[in-house]
Amino acid sequence: MTRLLRRYFAEDTQPGFRKHLLLKLQDPFARNASGGFKLSALWAGLGSLAGFALLVFLYFNLAKI
Repeated sequence: MTRLLRRYFAEDTQPGFRKHLLLKLQDPFARNASGGFKLSALWAGLGSLAGFALLVFLYFNLAKI
């Protein structure tokens, strides 16, 4: 019985930083064709918006107008 309980609770460990980050970034309702990681559309959109804002910032601060 002790062996079975250890095996049952061994699967209930806290994920590491990388696993936790992937769980937060993945789309919870969809997976890719091979069943792996698929980035959430929300995070992709926010990343694109942040990249665009960074490019605009650099353009207007570094360009000689």
